[in-house]
Amino acid sequence: MTATVTPIGGRTRVVASSGPRDLEAATDAAAAMMRALGVDPDDPARPDLALTPVRLAKAYADLLTPDDFDMTTFENVEEYDEMVLVRDIPMQSVCEHHLLPFIGGGGLTSPIYPRSGSLACRSWRALWATSQAAPRHRSG
Repeated sequence: MTATVTPIGGRTRVVASSGPRDLEAATDAAAAMMRALGVDPDDPARPDLALTPVRLAKAYADLLTPDDFDMTTFENVEEYDEMVLVRDIPMQSVCEHHLLPFIGGGGLTSPIYPRSGSLACRSWRALWATSQAAPRHRSG
């Protein structure tokens, strides 16, 4: 996945791009997988299964698509020179080995440099979410 960064009106817009999505093909593949595992989405005795393939395709498209966001910076007028710690950043991604979703959290630190700007905490959170949208190897 890549991101396009565009300055707009004093802020920076980050737009994630992970390539084209084909929800129709994903829906067909989900239905085929269900059938291969012995679950017929077209079973008249189980009408609730009919929309499961499209729901599955839309759910994975949502899991793998981060939200666009505007980065926010602030001036370091007080000339702080310490680290900023951002904790409890929610994270969700998809295991690259099994394509199962997992959720968790994390944290990061960022230095504040005297006489320069720094990213606002919500921008760090948005950057973290954008970086986690692709399937990942879950370690630890």
